[in-house]
Amino acid sequence: MAMTEETRKKLISMIQPKTIYAEMAEYGYLEEYLGTSLKDKYDSDPEFREEMFDVFLTYSKAPIPEIEHHYLEKICEGLSYFLEYTKKCRIQKQ
Repeated sequence: MAMTEETRKKLISMIQPKTIYAEMAEYGYLEEYLGTSLKDKYDSDPEFREEMFDVFLTYSKAPIPEIEHHYLEKICEGLSYFLEYTKKCRIQKQ
């Protein structure tokens, strides 16, 4: 029986070891570590910042307001784009 690509990726992600960042997020130390030791990289590298947001979402046991705010902004941007994109249709139907 052949394995689908999706199943294969899921299995690989399940057996990969946790990173040090994931461990720190799990124990509640990542936010402090990023704010002190990696502050410059965290502030200046958007890819690294997004990666850390994903780590927080996946492994952190406590909510992080900065991350919630970040994703709420992304949702608002998406909804604003949707509303602007569908503006003509909504106006015509009224």
